[in-house]
Order: sequence, then C-alpha cells, then structure tokens
Amino acid sequence: MGDDISFKSFYDAVLLKSKSYPSMTEPMLPRRTRAPRRIENGTGEPTYPATAQNFYRRIYFEAIDLMVNAIEQRFVQPSFDTWDARMEFYLVKALNSQDNSTELQIMEKFYGGDVDIEMLTAQMKNVEIAAEGW
Repeated sequence: MGDDISFKSFYDAVLLKSKSYPSMTEPMLPRRTRAPRRIENGTGEPTYPATAQNFYRRIYFEAIDLMVNAIEQRFVQPSFDTWDARMEFYLVKALNSQDNSTELQIMEKFYGGDVDIEMLTAQMKNVEIAAEGW
C-alpha cells in the first residue's frame, strides 16, 4: 500500500472514476505560494512538484504514514500482549473443558465494561459444545 505501484494504481483509478463526472476537471497543481518571510528558513528557493501526480503522490504517502502510525499507536501496546496471552489460555482451557474462570476474571478486571463477560461465557459454551463434536 505504501509503494509507487500502489499509488499509481490508486491515482489511475481516481482519474478513471473522475471521468464519469463531467463537471470535474483534470487534477492541477495548486497555485505556487511563498511562505511569509517571518517563517522562512534558509535562503534557497522553495521547491514545487513538477506535475499534479507528483503533488498528490506526496499527499498520498503522508496520509498512508499517518494512518500506519495511528494504527501502531493504538494497537501496538503492552496491554495487547497481555490480552493475547490471556485470551489464548482462555480459549485453550475452554476447548479442553478445563476451568478458565481465572482468565475470565483477569479479562473482566482488565477490560471492565469493554467486554461483555456474560456474552463471552455463552459463546465459549457453544465453542466447547462444538469442540466435543470434533
């Protein structure tokens, strides 16, 4: 998703879709502007993309990077390792018809109202019944 081939495919698909809207024009570069002197840094001239495709390519990759970083911040946390391990123990014990109340209590304490313990227990009973038939 974060490579040139994916961007080219995405860009071509958007161009093709835009053809079905007669009022829509071809992508254009935005008007060139210069940063105010008070926030300019350096003495070099500002750089501008050569084509509209290059302009939107930069935006595409910035958006992909922001999404990946947001997902990593949300889901790559030590608490998820705890969740994975406890859930795995819980499932294995349920499939072996062993007492899994300790894992259930830990999940209930850790996740509080985020997990419907009664619903999870009922669903695991169904898993146990299905596992007996294997």
